[in-house]
Parts: sequence; structure tokens; C-alpha cells
Amino acid sequence: MPSLKSLVKNASHLSLGVGGAHVVTLLATPLVAKYYGPHSFGSAAGWLAFASLGAAVACLCYETAIALPKSDREAFSVSVLAFLIAIAIALSLEAVLIFLRLLMGAEFLGIFGDYILWIPLGVFVMAASSILTQWLARLHQIGSLAKSKLCASATTAFL
Repeated sequence: MPSLKSLVKNASHLSLGVGGAHVVTLLATPLVAKYYGPHSFGSAAGWLAFASLGAAVACLCYETAIALPKSDREAFSVSVLAFLIAIAIALSLEAVLIFLRLLMGAEFLGIFGDYILWIPLGVFVMAASSILTQWLARLHQIGSLAKSKLCASATTAFL
């Protein structure tokens, strides 16, 4: 059973990681808004919303099953399965978007422009982040989990 000291240490690491992730997002928002203007900023917000929706189903909730197996080997197999499912869904989404782009022409792109074809990449990156988060939580790697939250936030801001 973990001691109170390790509990406080792990909670503070995780809180700092999540808080730092929010700070990264807050710092990136005005830079993106100033650099790209209102129209592009709205497009980026829409892109992020669509990518987040896709990421929510990209692993078909297999990432939540990483904590269930008794052995790490079985959990690793579930993690690999979740990654493969996320890759398949992201590639399928890309194929659908390309098909719709060819079928409907430039009207399909709307306010997103050609950035709509980058949504599957965002879906995969967010799904991979979710899988990694569950894996690190299973291994009780709280420090690494906090760092992964910072990296995920920075990656999302960059995308």
C-alpha cells in the first residue's frame, strides 16, 4: 500500500502535468489567434473539435481495457490492438475525406480548406495519447504520465 508521502508526491506530479498542459494551451491560443486571424482561428477550433470527436471513437474504447488484464503482456497486446484500430480508423477516415473531396470538389472543404485532410492525423495523435496515458497509468508511472500530458497538449497546439 502506498504511503501518504508517495500519494502526495504522485498527486502533485499529476496536478502539475495537467495544469502545465492547460497553461501550454492557454499560451498557444493568443499566439494562434494573433498570427492566423479570426477566420483561421475558427477553422483551427473546428478542426480540433472534429479531430477530438474522431479520437473519442478511434480506439473503439479498447484503451480503457488496458488496465483490466492481470499480466502486463496481455495489457500490452490490448495496447497494440488499440493502436492498430486507431490506425485503421484514421486511414479509413482519410480515405473517406479524400473520396468526398474528389466527389464534391472544393465545396466540400468549406472553411477548413485543405486542412480537412489533416483531421485523421489529429485523430490518430489524440488516440495514441489516450493509449499511452492508459498504459502509463497501468504501470503507475505518474511522473511520465504528467510529462505525457504536457507533450500531448503541446502536440495538439502545434497541430
